[in-house]
Amino acid sequence: MDKIRILYIDEISRIAGGENWFLNFADGLNRDMVYPILLCPEGPFAEEARSKGVKVIPFTFRFKDLSSHKIGIFILFGFIRIWNAFAVARIVRKEKIDIIHSVNTNGHVISSLIKTLFSKKVLWHIHHNHQKALYRYFKPDYMVFVAKMRQDILTGISLDKKIKRFVLYNGIDVDLYKDFKDSKLPPFQIGFVGRLIPEKGVEDFLSAASVLLPDHPEIRYIVFGEEIYDNVFKGSYTNTVKNIIKTKGLEDCMKLQGFVFPPTKIFSTIDLFLMPSQRIGESCPMVILEAMAAGVPVIATEVGGIPEIVEHGVTGYLIPPKDPQAIADAVEHVINNPEEVKKIVENARRTVKERFDFRENARQFVKIYQELLDEQR
Repeated sequence: MDKIRILYIDEISRIAGGENWFLNFADGLNRDMVYPILLCPEGPFAEEARSKGVKVIPFTFRFKDLSSHKIGIFILFGFIRIWNAFAVARIVRKEKIDIIHSVNTNGHVISSLIKTLFSKKVLWHIHHNHQKALYRYFKPDYMVFVAKMRQDILTGISLDKKIKRFVLYNGIDVDLYKDFKDSKLPPFQIGFVGRLIPEKGVEDFLSAASVLLPDHPEIRYIVFGEEIYDNVFKGSYTNTVKNIIKTKGLEDCMKLQGFVFPPTKIFSTIDLFLMPSQRIGESCPMVILEAMAAGVPVIATEVGGIPEIVEHGVTGYLIPPKDPQAIADAVEHVINNPEEVKKIVENARRTVKERFDFRENARQFVKIYQELLDEQR
């Protein structure tokens, strides 16, 4: 049987959640059945994909919000997307692509244009929030959501009933963490992992550290991540974070580590993971799954799809967003209840292995690919 040739379209050159999913997914794919080709800009993501034996075709996308109120800019970038669609269509023909699998806005728009113009099967993998215009004017054959809440958001939008939908949580390679020892308690190193943007709750993390400092001067905090994102989202927020650290007197206990990859380097060094995100659009954060697999206790805000992953008091701890005191109280609870935390860590590891395995994630996608091809024949 011929291999299914899949073109994965990703507009990001750096490694964020969706890109980290793909790298796990590529390891889990049965290469005797699927031949993956990745279309993305050159950068760390492309390099890591190549190291896993994935064919990478470099491609630079133009970024623009679909909801732009400036009609001239909207039209201009519409034409650019059409041009990109024809450019990608040439690649589709040359590489004899069977199915296009896109993971973010530009990819969704381009793939749906190719579907309309050249009758190719298209799968949208919904990791993030998108403008409503995307769902109203562009149509895939299949939508795969990484969390139920992502699908529920669309209940108020009139979708084409012909579009099939499926919820499939992200998967990780649990075996990468099998030799990790249980965290030592009380926690000596607490980690934040994510982009340095306000909605990720960075300032809540710093404020919680300030609350804990008088009673727990021994705790150390590490912030893993950076602000710059593909030369698109640049600003001075990193400097803001540094100033807050200085103002709150956290210089001796707080370290800005920057971007670190692979995640095993992160979760082998921290004893407690905090995800204080304020984003209602959080779906199925890879970092939570990685912390759970590594045996690192998780404290996360109950936003977006996080409660679909973390069960409070069973596999981790959920707290309200924008509440530094709640973070501090949860940390105190972890420190004072080591036996409970040990059980939670065991439950979390077992849950990740049973529900979020990268091989099963890949198998489910292959089933969808086969279903799409059967429809096309």
